[in-house]
Amino acid sequence: MAVTYTQPFVLTTAEGTFGNGVGVDIWRCTWKIAFPFAVAPSTSALQAYVDAVRPAVINYHGASAVQAGNTTYLGAIAAANIGIDGKYIGGGLQSTVRSTNQTPVAGVGTPVHPLSVALCISLGSARARGRASRGRIYWPARAISVDAQDGRISTTAQDGIRNTANTFLAAINTAAATHLGSGFALSLMSGLGSGTTAPVTRVSIGRRVDVQERREGELSEAHVWSPVEGTARATQEFERDYEETVRAEMEDRYADLPAWSDR
Repeated sequence: MAVTYTQPFVLTTAEGTFGNGVGVDIWRCTWKIAFPFAVAPSTSALQAYVDAVRPAVINYHGASAVQAGNTTYLGAIAAANIGIDGKYIGGGLQSTVRSTNQTPVAGVGTPVHPLSVALCISLGSARARGRASRGRIYWPARAISVDAQDGRISTTAQDGIRNTANTFLAAINTAAATHLGSGFALSLMSGLGSGTTAPVTRVSIGRRVDVQERREGELSEAHVWSPVEGTARATQEFERDYEETVRAEMEDRYADLPAWSDR
């Protein structure tokens, strides 16, 4: 089924790495800014927007409330114009615009969780339910503390992150309106059916942490196998059965070939 949005949009991406600035894997968070009219922002406007929004992203990533982890690095903010078909407007003619930190910015806190752990910024619109009513930004949270009993963050931490996220989202809207144009705003957009778009009007932070397993895609499992004590006989029997099966199959399949000694 083809994706169809009601409006084109600016796709913004915060991107970074895990692991002492070298990068054992990557992470990305994205959000959409819907076009209020059918004229795409210029490359210079996109550049001004990402340059303006980068400090707000740095502030959120490095906030003590967020606890992204001091080996979770923010490298750059990127933006591109996306059409109602979900593809780059102009295709290969459009370059992705970036605002890059000269030195990757580390989060706060000593990591205690895997790379995949994130805390979701939940976005809400005026729509009570259904398409474009909810959206999510999964920010890394490798150092976040959870209660030993129920495994959730505290209500105090919840309030701190929500307030920080509110400031962050307001800064996105300000940068969009200032540099992309009046009416450009953070939006929830569904490409299902004929498409649905609604501006973000609310933000929430839950107490449960989430996971983004793709953020561990470059990590090998690095299995180390050890024989289980008392299973040597089972292994020997398996190997014997395998050898007998292979021998019988070879004799049956290649019976017409001359024996090696006849060649």
